[in-house]
Amino acid sequence: MRSDFRRLLLALTFLLSIGCQKAEPEIQSQMHQVLGALQVPNQTERDSALAAACRECATAGDIESVLLGLQKISDAKQRDVVAEECFQAFVTTDRKTAAERIFDLVTDPAVRSRLMASANDGK
Repeated sequence: MRSDFRRLLLALTFLLSIGCQKAEPEIQSQMHQVLGALQVPNQTERDSALAAACRECATAGDIESVLLGLQKISDAKQRDVVAEECFQAFVTTDRKTAAERIFDLVTDPAVRSRLMASANDGK
């Protein structure tokens, strides 16, 4: 009888400890931001709209939308600036795997060096 009570108590403790673990927040897709920006006919304005959309998506934690938006920015300098900002947003929130995916899209060696140093400082 006493053994059954201990097993029950152990099982309850285990179940409660599982239920008390911190859950990762679900990230809402912000793809509509990027898709809307892609509809802008003027290239310069589209790049600006994509940059703003990427920043918002990074703030929301939506890496897939950020990656699509960054790839569609035609101005390489602007793309690298936005990529750096998005990279920092993901590093700040401890999502280093997502930040590494952004790093791969950066073309400017100076920006890549800064990002590498920033990522190493956070380790």
